[in-house]
Amino acid sequence: MNFIQQIQENSFFQRTQIYPIQQTLAAPLTLSYPSSVNMLNDYYSDPNEGKDRYTFFFQNGEVGNRVIRFQTRHEVEDLVFVPNWRAEIQQWTPFIEKLSENHSVEYFESREKSGTQYKADEISFDIDTLADDLANYLNQRQEDYHLVGASLGATTIIKAWSKLDRKPKSLTLICPFLQLKMPTYLQLLPLLGSGIVSKAAPLAYRLLKHTNPLQSLSKVLRKDLENGSTQKLLRLKASVESLISINLDINEIKEIDCPSFILYALNDKKHMAAEAEAIQQAIAGAQSLAFEDFSKVQEQEGALAIEAWMN
Repeated sequence: MNFIQQIQENSFFQRTQIYPIQQTLAAPLTLSYPSSVNMLNDYYSDPNEGKDRYTFFFQNGEVGNRVIRFQTRHEVEDLVFVPNWRAEIQQWTPFIEKLSENHSVEYFESREKSGTQYKADEISFDIDTLADDLANYLNQRQEDYHLVGASLGATTIIKAWSKLDRKPKSLTLICPFLQLKMPTYLQLLPLLGSGIVSKAAPLAYRLLKHTNPLQSLSKVLRKDLENGSTQKLLRLKASVESLISINLDINEIKEIDCPSFILYALNDKKHMAAEAEAIQQAIAGAQSLAFEDFSKVQEQEGALAIEAWMN
């Protein structure tokens, strides 16, 4: 019995109606996408965000990928940013706000993110599906754009490259990797049945909430348990199962043929400097810059480095 069948038997994924962020239609920013059956024709303003920030959902079959558009100036080039695995936008806000001073930034979330609209019981989380989602989104564009990806976002871009009808003007890969490295506690999830995961969640939460290295998983458990469900945890398990074996072929990377910039970390166990350097060497003419660790790249310094390279 596969994982999805286990989920269905335990009735954790229930069909629910999908609602936009706000029922009131907001005045759209200047967007160049043609009308498409793959995306919502209407754009909805997020009431928790400023006038320069709009949230909408790009429809990719079984999911709606959340996209947050930052625009502080008109008549500037677009930049699409694909963040790391399960990232939250707050982690990247200083970085994005700095980039948005000279670009219209679109923050594209892959389907494992918490803001995703789920519209089916069976959801695929493998890297090829993530790449298809991104390619479908980018192929709607009629104007030039720059492309930036971090960690898994960088991998998704590499996997989507051959599917892009319109290549970006430039590409920045932040802490790219050849082989995905997940924390040990997440590597254990695929070994557990879905029933065991859901039944053990309350005990696991009590054990993890006082363990600093495991605070992120503890937060997932807490949110699920407060809602009387372990749905998010099971989706986390499905995502780990689908992505844990990622191992990039260097020949895929050699296909990239646009101006490229690699930002990498010297001291990061998840993103090895040697792998980033190998990726740089595989892309003809690529330049690079090293930071102390991944968190430094997420700050304004990372965005400033990208802007300096572009100029």
